[in-house]
Amino acid sequence: WDGGYPLDEKGSVIRIDVPGAADSDIRREVKSLLAENFQNQSQEMLVDRLGHADQRVRMKAQFELVARQDAYALSGQASDTGASTVSRLHALWGLGQLARAGDTFCRDTLVLLFADKDAHVRAQAAKTYGELNKVSGEPFIKLLSDDDLTVRVMAGLGLARQPVVTAVPILLTQSEQLTAEQHNLRHSIVTALARCADATALVPEKENPVEMRRLCCVLALRRQASEQVASFLQDPSDWVANEAARAIHDDESIVAALPPLASSLNDRKNASMAFLVRAINANYRIGDALSADRVAKYATQEENSLAGRLLAADALTQWMTPPLLDRVDGRRRDLPPENRDFNPIFLKRSIASLSQSSEPQLRTLALDAARRLKIALPLQALQQLIRDDAIASETRVAALSTLSEQVNDLLLEAAETEIPELQIRALQLLVENTPATALNTIRSMLKGNAELEVKQAAIALLAEMQPPLVDDFLHELGTQLLEQTLPSGLQLDVVQSLERHASNPNLQQLHSSILATAEPTFADKGLAKFGFAREGGNQQRGERLFQTHLEAQCSRCHRTGRTGSNIGPALSDVGLRRDADYLLRSILTPSSEIDEKYRTQMLLLESGEVVQGVVQSADATTTTIVDSRGQSLDIPTVEIEEQAEQKISLMPPMAEILTPLEVRDVMAYLQTLKKRTQTSD
Repeated sequence: WDGGYPLDEKGSVIRIDVPGAADSDIRREVKSLLAENFQNQSQEMLVDRLGHADQRVRMKAQFELVARQDAYALSGQASDTGASTVSRLHALWGLGQLARAGDTFCRDTLVLLFADKDAHVRAQAAKTYGELNKVSGEPFIKLLSDDDLTVRVMAGLGLARQPVVTAVPILLTQSEQLTAEQHNLRHSIVTALARCADATALVPEKENPVEMRRLCCVLALRRQASEQVASFLQDPSDWVANEAARAIHDDESIVAALPPLASSLNDRKNASMAFLVRAINANYRIGDALSADRVAKYATQEENSLAGRLLAADALTQWMTPPLLDRVDGRRRDLPPENRDFNPIFLKRSIASLSQSSEPQLRTLALDAARRLKIALPLQALQQLIRDDAIASETRVAALSTLSEQVNDLLLEAAETEIPELQIRALQLLVENTPATALNTIRSMLKGNAELEVKQAAIALLAEMQPPLVDDFLHELGTQLLEQTLPSGLQLDVVQSLERHASNPNLQQLHSSILATAEPTFADKGLAKFGFAREGGNQQRGERLFQTHLEAQCSRCHRTGRTGSNIGPALSDVGLRRDADYLLRSILTPSSEIDEKYRTQMLLLESGEVVQGVVQSADATTTTIVDSRGQSLDIPTVEIEEQAEQKISLMPPMAEILTPLEVRDVMAYLQTLKKRTQTSD
C-alpha cells in the first residue's frame, strides 16, 4: 500500500481476505492449475475442468478446447444433460466462439440446444446464437413462448439482431401477456418489434383494446424514430399517450412529429403532467405565432389544472428568449430567436386575462410575460397588481415599473404622431418622467421633419432639464448657431436655453459669443437676445398679442384693416413695405426711426400743465392731440404758450413689455400683413 491517492496521487491496492484462507487446499490447487500449461492436457482433462469451482480454471480449459477447434468435445459436453450446468455453459460458449469463426456444425448445435430441458442452457444458447452474423432468426420464434422468462427475453433480443417478419404476430400476442413489472421482457419484445415490424404493421394497433400491446407498439415506433407514433397521442390510456409524447419530444426527438404533439395541448382533456410539459414545450420549441396562441389559450382556461396553466404561462415569459438547455429534459437545443414569433393582439388579450386571475402565481407570470414581450397590460390590471397584498413585493415593484414603462411607451408613440400639440405635451411628460429618453427623442425630432413649433418646444424643454445630461447637446446646438447652420427659426430658442444653463462655464462662454453676433443697435441697448426674434414666430399668437395684450395695446394706436386706430402708422400692408430688420427695430427701439407726422409734440399750457402726444389737427381755434394712452384731447389753441417737437415715439419700447418669444410672434403676424389700403402710410 502506497498511502492512497489523496496523499501522493499514486493510488493504492487494498486486499481483503479471510484469515488463514491463503493456505487452503482449494487455493493451492487453483494456484497450481493456473500455472499449468493446458496445451499439454488431455481432452478428457480439459472437459472435466470445464466444471471446476474456479471460473479462471474453467475459462482456461474452454479457451484451450476452442484453440484446438475441438467442436465435438464441446458439443458433447454442452449436450450432456448429466453434466453440471456450469460445465455445459462453458462448452456452449466455446461453441459460440467457433461458430463466430464460421463453424456451421457449432452453429447448428446451438440451435439444437434451444430444445434443452435446462432453461439456463436454452437461454444462453439463444443469446449466443443471436450474437452470430448472418443467421436465420426463425429458430427464435418457438422460444418466444418458452416457459422461462429469461429464455423469452433472449429470444426477443436475438430477433432484434436477426429480424424476421413472421415473428411479428407472436411478438404482439406476447406483448398482451406482459405485466407492468416485466421490464426486461417488455424491452426484449419492443426491441424485436422495432426490427421485425414496420410502421404500417404497428400503427393500426392503436385500435387494439389491450393497453400493453399498444404501449409496446408506441415504444417500438419510438425506436424506429417514426413520426407516425403521433397517432397514439390521443390514446385513452395516459401511460400510452405519455410514452408517445416522450417518443416525440425527448432525447434526439422526432422533429417531424412535434406539430401534432403541439396541437394536442388543447385537445387532450385531463392530460397528465408528463404529457402536458411535453405538449407545452413542443409548442415552445416550434415557437411560431400559432404555437404561442395555443400555449396562451391553455394558460387562460380555468378548467385546466393550475400546475399546467403555470407551466404554460412560464413558457410565455421566455417565448422570445429561449434558453440554451431544454426546459424539460435539459438537452441542448438551439432555438434561434429570429425564427420565433407571436400574435401581439391575441397574446395581449390572454396576458391581460391572466393578469386578473384569482391565482397570484398566474398574475405574477402574466406581468413577467408582458414585460419581456413588451406587451402593454391594461392600466387597471397593473394598478390591481400594485395594490395586491397577496403577491410578492418584488412583483408589485415590477408592476409599478411596468406601469411607468407603458406610460413611457405611450408618450413615445404620441411624440411620433403628426399632431404638434400632442407631440409637445408628450415631450413635456417625457422630460418629467425619463429625461434620458426625452433627450434622445428631442435629438431625433430635431433631425426629422417635425413642425417648427414642435422643434422650438423641444429646444425650450432643454432649458428645463438638469445638467450635465443636456450640456453636450446644447453646446452642439449653440455651435451650429455660431456656424450659421442652425435654422433661423430655432435660434432664439437655443439662445434662451443656453442662458438657462449659464452655470456651465463652457455654455456661458458660448452664450456670450452668440450674443456678440447680434445687431449692434440691440447689443448696445442690452437687447442682444431679441435680435434672434426675426423668424420662427407663430402668426396666430402674434395676432392675439397685437389685439389683446393689456400692456402693449398695439391696436390702440395702429390700424390693421378695418380695426384699430390712426394714432400710429397703419399696418395693413406693413409686410409689403418693410423688411424684418426694420420691423424688429421699430418694435424694440420705436424712437430710432419716426415718421415726421407721428413725432411727439410737447405742449406747455397757460395753466402750467404739460401735454405730450401726437398732434392730429391744429387751427387758430383748436389743437387736437392724442396722448400715449390713445385719448384724444381738444385744447384751445390760445392756451398753448409753447410747443416743442420731440424725437420720441409714443410707442413704448416693446422689450420692456413683451418677452423675446412674444416679440417673435408679433413679428410673424406683422409680416403677414400685406393688404394695401388707402390709409396705409
